[in-house]
Amino acid sequence: MALTEPIRDPAHVKAMMDYYLQRGEYRNYCFLGFGVYSALRVSDIICLRWGDVYDFGKARFNKRLQLAEGKTKKTKAVCVNEHLTEILRGLKAVLESSGECLSSGTYIFRSRKGDNSHITRQHAYRITKEAADQTGVEGTIGCHSLRKTFGYAAQQSGAPPAVIMDIFNHSSYQITKRYLGIEQDEKDAVYKKVNFR
Repeated sequence: MALTEPIRDPAHVKAMMDYYLQRGEYRNYCFLGFGVYSALRVSDIICLRWGDVYDFGKARFNKRLQLAEGKTKKTKAVCVNEHLTEILRGLKAVLESSGECLSSGTYIFRSRKGDNSHITRQHAYRITKEAADQTGVEGTIGCHSLRKTFGYAAQQSGAPPAVIMDIFNHSSYQITKRYLGIEQDEKDAVYKKVNFR
């Protein structure tokens, strides 16, 4: 199985998200947005419920998402930034305007099958892959690319390596660099600079 890559160009991320937005497929649009803005694994994203991101008593979105990661079982606090809040607000409005009654126990990424079940990892992969294929994004793109894209963008914006490592729960920056494809990017840059003319 090939390792997935981060989506390095922000325009490609936008194109993938816009692919679903323009089709009116807000759940899929929100799924991609959640992946790139939260740095969570797909297995954690698909299990999220509205009560994780929205306080129904206070009628407002939470500033932070608290969860126990499925893979590591570690408790994690994820900042829900203004971009992700806006995406979630849009999805909530669309669902409510279509007559859905949301509660804290309702899955955010509901499957169309069953009363209140979430999409599967396989379906999440199809959502991601279709957007990449339809918008011409090259490389080995899958659900994990969304998580890696967050880290790659954070690294490119100058985020301290120790913070990125901590977000991903990696034990060393070398692991993070390999994970994000940064080591290969650095090697590629050396090859591109060699010139004998």
